[in-house]
Amino acid sequence: MAEWVPCAFESDFSFVLIPVEGSVISVNRNIGVCAALEMGADYVFMVDSDQQFMPWTLRRLLAGALAGHDIIGAAYPRRGRPPFSLVGKLASGQQLTPDLLHGLAHDVPHEVAELGTGCVLIARKVFEGLGGPHWFKFDVEEQVACPEAAKPVEVLLAQFVSEDYYFMRRARAAGFRVWLDTEVSKCLGHTGRVVHYSQGQVFGPSPNYTSAAWEALAASVA
Repeated sequence: MAEWVPCAFESDFSFVLIPVEGSVISVNRNIGVCAALEMGADYVFMVDSDQQFMPWTLRRLLAGALAGHDIIGAAYPRRGRPPFSLVGKLASGQQLTPDLLHGLAHDVPHEVAELGTGCVLIARKVFEGLGGPHWFKFDVEEQVACPEAAKPVEVLLAQFVSEDYYFMRRARAAGFRVWLDTEVSKCLGHTGRVVHYSQGQVFGPSPNYTSAAWEALAASVA
């Protein structure tokens, strides 16, 4: 990412890269946000180490943020076998899927209920409005109904709230709105043993952004 930042904008923006490592992702996110706010950042761009994204990603998300979208990001595929669902839910509460994503208009952001924070830009005022330093944490939603015959692990998974959905729910409850950028989403790869894309491609081994496969993917949504 470091080599992309200088060429991402032709304007007077200042950038600070804050790499955070650790095994507890909620703690990592909180540490990164604290550091960014202490440095006076107006926006915090979170991108996970297992995401593959285009050089124009930050420029596009910042344009959306400057237009008034305080939380704007991408929906990326959950790793696993096809058919994939995406990490995110529409404003109606419906789970995002590749088909739903590609059915949305591409030239405007779309309001959603929840997004993952693997690739998202968040305005400073959101963190200040929620109060810190525990913006992200794992939670349990015990009121979720589960079948009586459900196994303990099934109940656990049904009631589990990830740190990113916890943040999104708090932000929306505080009056902030969450926005999805479809173009960034279409070119975002979620890396595991292979790289998953919302268009249904599965590449392996992981390509870098100059590979012919990824260039073709970018051209398909240009």
